[in-house]
Amino acid sequence: GLARAPVVGGNLSLLCSTLGTPWELETKGRILFLEDRGEKPYRVDRMLLQLRQAGKLSSIAGLLFGEFQGSRADEQGRHEKEAMDEVLEGNTKDLGVPVACGLPVGHGEHNVPLPLGVPAEMDGAEGLVSFLEPAVKLQE
Repeated sequence: GLARAPVVGGNLSLLCSTLGTPWELETKGRILFLEDRGEKPYRVDRMLLQLRQAGKLSSIAGLLFGEFQGSRADEQGRHEKEAMDEVLEGNTKDLGVPVACGLPVGHGEHNVPLPLGVPAEMDGAEGLVSFLEPAVKLQE
């Protein structure tokens, strides 16, 4: 599906640590971007559940996932990427919003800048994000 809204978000573990504080992220009507590094799939699963229980996923316009770094096998012998993909899908399939995974944003080898707070359009089917306004305006 398609979504049009400002993009907010960042590092998943840091965003979870702000819940219940004055710095907690407002996600209502926004495209939420999440990424992390060095977190095992079971920990990402727990943090996504925490966001859900805090109401942060209930009224988002869309969801973008950056790269979640990991390359070891888990306890069942699956590659960590496979386990992470299952966690991301399992936590998002019932949200009813567009979802795009694996954007080259965050801590990966390719780290494309993602302007936060800027209105964007996302196409979950294509995994594309287009920004509708410039992130920086030069004063003349």
